[in-house]
This record gives sequence, structure tokens and C-alpha cells, in this order.
Amino acid sequence: MNSPSPPIWLQEFDRSSFFFPQIVLHGNVRDQVHFPDPVSPSEWRLSSIREAVFRYLHKREFQLITSFDLVDGMQFSDEVLGLAPGDEPNSSVPGMSARFQELTRTNPRPARGNGPRGPVCKDPINLTFDHIRTCLENSKVPCAFLIEHFSQCIAGAKGLSLEERIASLRLQKAAQQASTVFPAQRGQEGGGRSLTNLLVLVCDSLGEIPTSFYVDNPWSKCIEVQRPATANRSYFFFRQLSGVGGSCEETPDSAVPAVFSELGDLTDGMSLQELGALAGMLRSLPSQDWSPKSEVDFFKHGHRETEWDRRDLWSRVSEAEAVLSRQVLGQEAAVQAVSDVLRRALLGLSGAQHSSKCKPRGVLFFAGPTGVGKTEMAKAMARLLFNDERRCLRFDMSEFGREHSDQRLLGAPPGYVGFEKGGELTDSIRSNPFQVLLFDEIEKAHHQILDKFLQILEDGRLTNGRGETAYFSESIIIFTSNAGLYHGRHIS
Repeated sequence: MNSPSPPIWLQEFDRSSFFFPQIVLHGNVRDQVHFPDPVSPSEWRLSSIREAVFRYLHKREFQLITSFDLVDGMQFSDEVLGLAPGDEPNSSVPGMSARFQELTRTNPRPARGNGPRGPVCKDPINLTFDHIRTCLENSKVPCAFLIEHFSQCIAGAKGLSLEERIASLRLQKAAQQASTVFPAQRGQEGGGRSLTNLLVLVCDSLGEIPTSFYVDNPWSKCIEVQRPATANRSYFFFRQLSGVGGSCEETPDSAVPAVFSELGDLTDGMSLQELGALAGMLRSLPSQDWSPKSEVDFFKHGHRETEWDRRDLWSRVSEAEAVLSRQVLGQEAAVQAVSDVLRRALLGLSGAQHSSKCKPRGVLFFAGPTGVGKTEMAKAMARLLFNDERRCLRFDMSEFGREHSDQRLLGAPPGYVGFEKGGELTDSIRSNPFQVLLFDEIEKAHHQILDKFLQILEDGRLTNGRGETAYFSESIIIFTSNAGLYHGRHIS
């Protein structure tokens, strides 16, 4: 199985670090990273974002690479990567810790203008940022600093204390005044590429840090860390489950890569941490006689045998026209269309023309005036499929006409009233994914809510305000509308 490219964000980081003295990494930053070693691309590593960034910067021949957070303080890359003091490129001072102390001791920043240097650093964050600024201003040793959990060091733009404002300005000045180290100053004879000292800020969301770090800031580049792409997920399972290490050649058994490709398709939207837990579960199975879909469903929903696999369901769906016609009268064409959709859903062929295998089992749109049986059809489908009319979960979309009413469906974001309650839609699907979802009078919903349905229909999942993912791959979704049916004499 041929190895894919490194994660897109890591490629963008490698390119942008040549041009921008400050890079802000945000998004899926707490997850692990599966990436090829920049020195030996055939060897893939599974590590934290910090180690991945450290290894790429080591390849670029930065001589001082350091991370900082409020708990662990300063951590130097030679310690994190397990390198001996003399293993760093062009090492001139034993150990990066000693090199950092040497820079901050022998290269004090001169006072600018006629005034004093600035306010005296009284808190540890300001003191650390002052040292970082001193190192970034030096023009002899190429330096890179990674500040993890940056939002814990400096809060959002509103309500900053004096110490936080000073710390924020210190870092912004550090990026603006970062020096460029030329090859001759690094002890090279020529032909090397110059390095600009680099500051990397890591946060969960851009909204958690002051906007001055990334809005209209020509010194800064924002890079979103995405969850693993399909090809990367498939290759991760290949390396975790096939026992193939080092080389990335095609396996002789063509059926084996197909299993990993299917696992990659079925795990869309999962973090690498979740993929690792799933791979551990698959390794614990007694043999490889397992179905990728059944095991992924068990990981997502806790069910290997889903309600779509019941033996009696085949006979009931085969008579769907007769069953539905007894409950919905005078709608022969609609009954036939719904029956065809149910058969495709039972066979797993809904959305077969799309690459994603996580789409809902079926999607229907009922249009017609009040009283023709749209809601009754949805209830009849729930009774036919799941033996319970209460499995039809109805939402009156006329109640969701305001901009922020989507919080009822997904849950309020952290810090808002009702955050701990979750969302009506996501909580219901997480507790029971086998349902018929009826969104009545969809045209009355706010347009921002309609954007949420695009993710449901395309990806088959939604994330609530608590960060929990609800999967819609086992549900039937129905939209109803009577818009435009009273204009003109003919209905098309």
C-alpha cells in the first residue's frame, strides 16, 4: 500500500515557516499526528503536535527549538526527541538548555530610544516571553519557540489585565522584530538557505486569543489543524493492523488494502486518538474474520448487530407498499417512491454514488398541502422499520426561525446558559441512532440552521456544544414543506 502525503496542515507549516516569523496553529491541536519522519520518509511516526513540529524544524537546521506551557515550562527539543547534546545540526554549545541560557545572558536587548527598556517583568509569563523576544532578536543562532495552550497564557481580546496586555505586546513585538540568520553566520561555507527565527502559537480556537495576533497581521500565518483525511486514515490502519513496518510497498494480497480503505471511509471525522482506540479494539479480536462496518458501528454506537440487520425486516420491507397504503390513503406514487428508498436503505445502497459511507440511510423530501399525509407517512415508516411510532422524532421548524435557535438542536456553546444540557437532536441520536427524523416545514427555519443540515446530509455527523459527535448514518431523514403549493393551478 503506497504511503500518502503528510497531513495537509504539516505541509503548509513546513512551507510557511520559510516566510512568516509567526505561525498560529488552531483546530484539532490536542490530537496526535501520524506523519513521515522528515529525515527518513519511509518511517512514519505517531506523536504529539509538539514532536512533529520539532522534527520538521530540526530538519530545517534550527539550532534552538523550545516549547513552553504553564505547567511544564521550557522543554527543549533535544530532551523531547531524545537527542544527545552533540546530535543537533551545527551544534556549537552543548545542549539546547545551555544554548538558551547563553543567548539570554550574553545578548541582552538594548533599550530603544531615550526611555527605559520597559516595565520590569514581575510574573513568570512576562519573564519567559521577554526571554523569547531576546532569542528571536538574535542574528547568530536560528531559534524557534512553540507556545502550547496559548489561550491559557493570554485570554481573549476582552478584559485583558495589564500584565496580559504587556505579555501580548511582547510576543507581537518578538515576531515583528525576529531576525534572519544567514548561512555564513551558521558556520556554513555557502549554498544554504537563510532562516528566520520563528514563533509558533498553539490554541484550540482563534476566538480564544486576541485578534491582533492574526487579523491584518502581515507577520502572522494561521494554519488550521484538520482531522486525518481519508487516505491518511486508511494508511494509519494499514500500519497499525498489517504488521508492516518501515517499507511502504504494496502488499501481495489485494484484499487487504481494500479492508483498510473501507475502514478509512467509515471513520470520517474521527480523531487520530479515536482511530488508535479503534485499531486497538480490532487487534484484540481473535481473527481477521470481522466486518469493518460492524466493528466501526460497534465503536460508534455500541451495536454490532444493528436494527437494520434484523431478519424479519426483509419480509416487512418487501411488503412496504401494502403496509404504507393502509395508513396513507390516496398517495400511490409517494408510497412507491418511499418503498424504493426503504429497500435501498436496507441494502445499504443509499448514496452509493458518493464516496462517503457515512451518509444517512435515506433522505426524503415531502412537498404538499396540509392534510395529505406527510407526517403520517413518516410515522408509518417508523412503525414499519422499528415497530414503534415513537421512533419518529419530529421537529417543528417554525420554532427555529431565529438566528441562535440552532442551539436547541446542537446545544449551547461553552460558557452559555444551558451548555450542560446538550442539544435535543444530537442527544437523541447519540442515545438511539436508529430513528426516523422528521423536520416539518423546513422552509421556516433560519438559514444558519439549514447550513447544519448540509453537514448531516454530506458527512452524516454533527458535533454538539460539548464536543461530542452524533452520527446519523443509521437514520432516515425527512423534510416536509408546503411552500409554493398554493400559487397557480398546477403542481409539478
